[in-house]
Amino acid sequence: MEATEPIGTADDAFAAETFESVSGHLQAAGTALSCRAPFLLPGWMRAWQAVFAPDASLWLHSFRQAGEVVGIAALRVEGRTARFIGDAEVCDHLDLVCAADLRREFCAALLDRLKADEIDRLELNPLRPDSVVLQGLIPAARDRGFAVSVAAEEILFEMELPGSWEDYLQTLSGKQRHEVRRKLRRLETGAQAGFRL
Repeated sequence: MEATEPIGTADDAFAAETFESVSGHLQAAGTALSCRAPFLLPGWMRAWQAVFAPDASLWLHSFRQAGEVVGIAALRVEGRTARFIGDAEVCDHLDLVCAADLRREFCAALLDRLKADEIDRLELNPLRPDSVVLQGLIPAARDRGFAVSVAAEEILFEMELPGSWEDYLQTLSGKQRHEVRRKLRRLETGAQAGFRL
């Protein structure tokens, strides 16, 4: 096991950010950060905030190790409660952005920093089961003795899509293929429809 450089204290590991600077960190060459959903991208968050929460106080911070950004927390704060910049009505999944191998350290430092900033409640949803929040933040919160409540609200279906439409149709039962083709014929005869990529 390789030794890693210490993360530092909650006060010196975090830096305030803007949507523009977060975008730069995510686009930096060789970054360990990746956004698995479009709802985590700064452009999306800025648009959501402008439409749904224009007066919200934002808490955008990066988490650094050896001068490199290894985690990003983008939250909106109302009183002493922090939420994601987004909501379940518009966004399928939200999360924190963090290098996979630093989840535990990032989440522990994030909780310390939020506590220091007098944010004492987090309401973070909607989440994927493999999210940084569920895999890192919740265990870190429980380790610190914080009250944690997790509840399944809705379940989204997802699947890996085959390489072509015909391959996809082959994954369906004969009855399902028949129904898809019948509905496509009705669409083509009943309305002007098109598709472009």
